[in-house]
Amino acid sequence: MPNVREDVRALPTMFVQRRLLWVPFVLGVVGFVLTLAFAGLPTDMQALASLYISFLFVPPALFTYFIAGFLAPRAAYLVGFLLALFMSVLWAILAGALGFLYIAEVGAVFLLPEDLRSTAAVQFTALSLVYGTLAAAFAGWYRDFLRRMNEQSRARRANREAEQARKRRDEKRAARRPVS
Repeated sequence: MPNVREDVRALPTMFVQRRLLWVPFVLGVVGFVLTLAFAGLPTDMQALASLYISFLFVPPALFTYFIAGFLAPRAAYLVGFLLALFMSVLWAILAGALGFLYIAEVGAVFLLPEDLRSTAAVQFTALSLVYGTLAAAFAGWYRDFLRRMNEQSRARRANREAEQARKRRDEKRAARRPVS
């Protein structure tokens, strides 16, 4: 179980010491800008922008949360939660205030009617908080799992090499002894 108090205390120093932790937030801002500028982009650039927006910005934006969770040295769930709050503000601005909605299946940005804007903003916020926290927590767990597997593999290799060295040493000793 996570130690929430210590994780919250460690959060500010993590953001100061690990500058890479800011990358997911920058990815969100880039997605926000691309969504705003989508209609004005050339057609060939719209295809690339559509891929970027689909994978790194549109709810649930799992890749962005996975990156955040993987980069966090601890408390990946909190980093995912903060990123989800940040992204939900960006989505609320897009969907709620400006009325922009990116539809991945079509690869285009549409304007929402006035009556759906607040509903979309609330849904994006709820979706992002759940997905962001869980996806980042999973990515942090997976990073730790990979690290443990690597350490165990290294330890098994070292034990195997030590065992082989012991066997060679025993064989050399046996070869030096005269046969009786």
